[in-house]
Amino acid sequence: MHDMNRGNNQHKPFRRLAQVMALGFGLVAIAPAGAEPANARLFKAQFGYMPSCNGCHVDGGGSPLNPYGKAFKVARANAAAFAQIAAADADGDGISNQDEAVAKANPGDPGSTPKSPGDWLEMSQLIPKQVQQAFPEARLYKPIDAILTEAERAKARDWGVSLEAEDDNTIYVPVIERKPAGTAVIVRGNWGDQVFFLLVTTTRQLTLDRVIPIAGDGLPKAGSAELNRWSGVSAAAFPTTPDGDSLDAALAATVHRALALIEVRLKK
Repeated sequence: MHDMNRGNNQHKPFRRLAQVMALGFGLVAIAPAGAEPANARLFKAQFGYMPSCNGCHVDGGGSPLNPYGKAFKVARANAAAFAQIAAADADGDGISNQDEAVAKANPGDPGSTPKSPGDWLEMSQLIPKQVQQAFPEARLYKPIDAILTEAERAKARDWGVSLEAEDDNTIYVPVIERKPAGTAVIVRGNWGDQVFFLLVTTTRQLTLDRVIPIAGDGLPKAGSAELNRWSGVSAAAFPTTPDGDSLDAALAATVHRALALIEVRLKK
């Protein structure tokens, strides 16, 4: 009887999510995306439609910013920022940011113009390609906004993780045979003045599965033992982050932050 209860508890983090998925709510077919959820809502309020995250990011929530995303951030990433950068041409295609956004073209992609906007708003552009590659068997995904409450931030602090507003992100849940197969999130890290991005995936029990670098100089190669030595660890049980300004300390802190973000958002 004890073993049965333990098995039930192992799947508890995803029980409600699995029930929602069984009804087909919020699922999207395979694809790539980006843009922080809050900023996407600001964009919708300004232009009347919800952008894909590729409006501000290169590929997926948490991935590097594209030229428009960088300009929006410099302009303080608020509702007033759209007017400040409206006349500029962030992607250098000869058309202003305002004209492109109004015409439903991607102002951060020179290949997307009012005459040929491309597929950046299609459902096929919602899941980053790195996430798809990590879960090759998945054909459906549940993207979940990770915009945290103060109670969730407080829980992360219990584990030694400080989650700020800039850590709000998108968690991707792959679905295989109608069941959630784990989670994935793309997170930004800093090592000195260098910026890097990691894809962090977990098991269904929200323990660390893999860490894959997707952008940034000087990072260990994907799949290396150095990056994946924490596999099987939860946010609550993550080892103490090494002291100092080393790359190892920066990697550990970034991975721990990703795990905490996922666990406080999904483990109810």
